[in-house]
Amino acid sequence: LNETNPSITLLYVTPEKIAASDKLNNTFVSLHRRGLLTRFVIDEAHCISQWGHDFRPDYTKLHSLRKVYANPRVPIMALTATATPKIATDARDHLSITNSKL
Repeated sequence: LNETNPSITLLYVTPEKIAASDKLNNTFVSLHRRGLLTRFVIDEAHCISQWGHDFRPDYTKLHSLRKVYANPRVPIMALTATATPKIATDARDHLSITNSKL
């Protein structure tokens, strides 16, 4: 990932890894500065609202992606198959997603 033109086009990591790894976060910042970070995709986004505080607390820290990667803005896509409308709204609000489709 730290190469000039990295060959990886998709990197799958857990919210826990993002929260715990300064090295990974520094790599993301470097990719962003070089215009190579094009999107964050959050799977199981219902965990932000439904289980975020108890089951997977690191999901609640993902809101920082919006702040750190604001200029230029990196899109965030949040996916879930099990969210109720209220949980979907909570997840969108937590991630500051303003333009979305349910």
